[in-house]
Amino acid sequence: MLLLLPCDGISSDILPEAVDGAAPWNLLADETRYDEAVDRYIARGNVIVSKGSLRISADEIRFDHRQMTIDATGNVTLSSGDDMLRASRVTMDLDREVGTLTDASIFFSQQHFYIRGQKILKTGKNTYSAERASATTCDGEPPAWKITGRKLNVTLEGYGKVRNATFRVRNIPILWAPYLVFPVKIARQSGFLTPQFGISERKGYQLAVPYYWAIRDNMDATVYADFMTERGFKIGGEYRYVLSPRTFGTVMLDYLDDRQVDDGQGDSSQRWGYTDDSVLRPNSDRYWFRMKHNQPLPGKFTGRLDLDIVSDQDYLQEFKSGYSGFEDTRFYFREAFSRDINDFTNPIRANELNVNRTWPRYSLNTGLRWNEDSRNRALDQPDQTLQQLPVVLFDGSRQPIFRQAIYWDFQSSFNNFYRQTGDRGQRIDLFPRFYYPYRLRNIMTLEPSVGLRETAWYINAYAPGTPDKNSAFHRESFDFRLDASTDISRVYPVRFGPTDRLRHLSRFQAVYDYVPDQDQGELPLFDGTDRIEKVNQITYSWTNTLTGRSRSRVRTEEPSTRFLYNDLLRLQVTQIYDVNKGTSGDPEPFSPIDTLLDLNLTSYLTLRAATQFSVYGSGFTGHNLSATAQSRRGDRLYLDYLYARDEAETLTTELLVPVFDRVALLADYEQNLFNRTNIKTGLGVQYRAQCWSIVVRYVEEAEAPSVTFEISLTGLGGIASGVGLSP
Repeated sequence: MLLLLPCDGISSDILPEAVDGAAPWNLLADETRYDEAVDRYIARGNVIVSKGSLRISADEIRFDHRQMTIDATGNVTLSSGDDMLRASRVTMDLDREVGTLTDASIFFSQQHFYIRGQKILKTGKNTYSAERASATTCDGEPPAWKITGRKLNVTLEGYGKVRNATFRVRNIPILWAPYLVFPVKIARQSGFLTPQFGISERKGYQLAVPYYWAIRDNMDATVYADFMTERGFKIGGEYRYVLSPRTFGTVMLDYLDDRQVDDGQGDSSQRWGYTDDSVLRPNSDRYWFRMKHNQPLPGKFTGRLDLDIVSDQDYLQEFKSGYSGFEDTRFYFREAFSRDINDFTNPIRANELNVNRTWPRYSLNTGLRWNEDSRNRALDQPDQTLQQLPVVLFDGSRQPIFRQAIYWDFQSSFNNFYRQTGDRGQRIDLFPRFYYPYRLRNIMTLEPSVGLRETAWYINAYAPGTPDKNSAFHRESFDFRLDASTDISRVYPVRFGPTDRLRHLSRFQAVYDYVPDQDQGELPLFDGTDRIEKVNQITYSWTNTLTGRSRSRVRTEEPSTRFLYNDLLRLQVTQIYDVNKGTSGDPEPFSPIDTLLDLNLTSYLTLRAATQFSVYGSGFTGHNLSATAQSRRGDRLYLDYLYARDEAETLTTELLVPVFDRVALLADYEQNLFNRTNIKTGLGVQYRAQCWSIVVRYVEEAEAPSVTFEISLTGLGGIASGVGLSP
């Protein structure tokens, strides 16, 4: 029997979009009857009640239309889209969205989250309370892991809270806790994040607990509490804000009152210092402040602020990884601001306030650049670090002069150099260049150019003990360049995967550069701009490029976007002839032959190789090879080899091999072949299941070998631990 039942509406978090209040209820059953006195429908035998995408089935259903309650018994299922509820009995007040589920299980598809319990109370639109319950994100029975407890309270897009909680793998109890809180959400919301655990000789037992605070839609913060038995309590915080699409920033600060110092006494340097430098770290107050901010300004100007202040030269090496460590900070700044910070091995930290504007043909950059030497801060030494307060750069791109065949561009700068101890002064540098390009009978392009340079200094302070010198200096210089090139190209029809056309472009180029020699010994020296090296050389090169054309998968009416063009191969061979050496009798006026190869034939293989070959019998003097190969099933090999004769030779490899659908082997290796020392060796195995994954690694480094375990539970985040193996 099929009945159509009118209804004012229904709402439930399990089925939030399922019910249309204006649509009728459909009831199908083997037997139905209606009790007019209480306005109740009673249906028995293969009962199905549906409305929109909502479907309820049971052996028997009693539906009170007046009170808007439903009582379903026997093999009860309730589905809406991918959400599913199963129980032996369900009683529910549809208006108030509360009810009782007996011997029930609920699956929330958006969170991919299961709740099971002998008795589940639906206490609100998004809240549940269950007795003798379990929770998991795993499919199947028994689930790969679950959390069980005497009482479970769950708020969707919030947290689950369990009393007398047990973490079980299959049905085997692994961990017990009197009280446990875990996330049940995919939306941004305040709360504790996954803690990090670790063990090492330098830090002892370590526990880092982050708390995320969703302050507003446009700002949030994370606070870190990091306890280390050997070092003390480190606290940190990150504050992120977005005031407009172009106004945003991030502020980060960490502080540690370190129990250990490197003051050179006893074995302090061996235990708490680092062997790559001889600078001590006597301070116990340790901190790292960094921030970046973008700000639009009036007149189409843009402001940027970068700050990076650290207490000592060892801090970033000490806290390279982990929450609020150097690696996480650098990755975030690169992704969010497209700006970097100095490497953790660099004791000088760069700070800058920049104001800039770009016009179609000109650009202006001005600001303050302050370099903070963390070694001086820790040891209270005189600071000779060079600062630029301010620096102004004004450049012009290449453009015609009065619509004539002559073009020009220019670079100009003003610097005020300041240091606490040492020379101070100002410098103005003007450097325009003039070009006259023309075609020679449609065979060759010739482009002579002349650069004129004027540099002026004013020194207002010298280093102590320096004899009196002039305060004003100037330098005039010029350079000449002649660029000659010719191109030969041809297009071939091909069938190479999606590629239907292939263009081969061959370019021959020769460039003559001349910069006269001049005496600069009496001029000030602040940076590389203050010295111009003499040049008299010819650089000649041969470049071959293969460009493939393939049809775009996105249909468009614009002819220019119907095809995709990719450089599949680029091969360049370059050599320099030094005229000065050749005319002075130097037996080796030719430079090594530089060869550069970029290969991108498919998305599964990329190769970049650079070599230097001596033409005077020494053979190859340098190599740099970088390659990445991957397969459709997920194999990945990365290789980097660097060789410079009598200077360096290193090899770095990373390997990921899926052995089975869920198991992959990991390996990474870095070796200094020049002095035959191992930098890093790592072996690991990764297992990835539907609702959890584990990575076990053995890493051998110069500081201390270690074994790390990284476990990630879908819906709960990750747990990582490491055990140091050094004696």
